[in-house]
Amino acid sequence: MGARTRAAITETETTLRILAGWRQTTLHELQALTNIGPFNLIHPRRETVRDRYLDTPGRKLRKARFALRIRRKDRETLMTLKGPSSRNPDGSRSRLEIEMPWTSDNMALMFRELAENGLVLRGDWDGDRLPSRKDLLADARLAPFQERIMIRETRDVTRDRYGPDPFAELVIDQVAYSPGGVECRHAEMEVELKPDARPEYLEKVTRRFLERFEDRLVLWIHGKLAIGLALERLVEDGPPAGLLDSHSWLTEQGYARVRETLKG
Repeated sequence: MGARTRAAITETETTLRILAGWRQTTLHELQALTNIGPFNLIHPRRETVRDRYLDTPGRKLRKARFALRIRRKDRETLMTLKGPSSRNPDGSRSRLEIEMPWTSDNMALMFRELAENGLVLRGDWDGDRLPSRKDLLADARLAPFQERIMIRETRDVTRDRYGPDPFAELVIDQVAYSPGGVECRHAEMEVELKPDARPEYLEKVTRRFLERFEDRLVLWIHGKLAIGLALERLVEDGPPAGLLDSHSWLTEQGYARVRETLKG
């Protein structure tokens, strides 16, 4: 992408899914952790996050493996553009990410970046006279196609020998989707590397979690957007038997159905 977008970073993260049979116990243990081996988990915070994903009627962005998201948390609204992801040998994923406050100027900047990748969305405007955010979305024919709400708990990850600054973030997400009005819930944790941190740090932290929770956490390659798309297809004619438990959480059978749907 173009050099004009100074907010662009390469996002590298590992996702671990919490196995359904141990969900509540594992969530409570993860929330209580202050360290994992030699790694410190500090500065805990909790927030409610509401996400909306936007695309054209023909899913131009999705077909090119881009995602455009509006995120509201507390009093802040952010716009995020994510590029195609690549799988790393350690199971983590890397992709380009641009995140900025949701303003007309920043929307125009993201549209220009998409255009550099062959995805032309802009309408009848120029850089000196921008319409409102609403009009920009309408001109680009962008509309929400997936919405979700989640409780996110975050910790900074440090290690004394690496210095005082965090080199990663741990996030614990409890996600609620509502495809077709059917509530579907999912739980996962992610470890996201800070920009310029060494990739091997991420692998070491991930290994500690897998060792400690060996029968309760598994590497998971599907993003939350992809899970939501699979669920939309799965509940189109009503949720199939075994997809969800009595509290609307995905079961292990449900996750198997999600994987099969995404393969197809």
